[in-house]
Amino acid sequence: MSNTLPFNDPLTKLYFDYTVEDISRGSSIKECENSLKFFEDLELYEECQGIYLAIEYAKFFISLSKI
Repeated sequence: MSNTLPFNDPLTKLYFDYTVEDISRGSSIKECENSLKFFEDLELYEECQGIYLAIEYAKFFISLSKI
């Protein structure tokens, strides 16, 4: 999915891909949000951006599937 999205930072793209893969393999949104909190505490903002974007995309696609 990240091949179609523009990313300014390679770490953002990497963590987006990691999070999408985690979700597709069964991780819950809550687990991903816990990971996001961990990276926020470490103030690793590029990583946070990738995780956050993947969570938002997952929530969007989950809501579409309910329609």
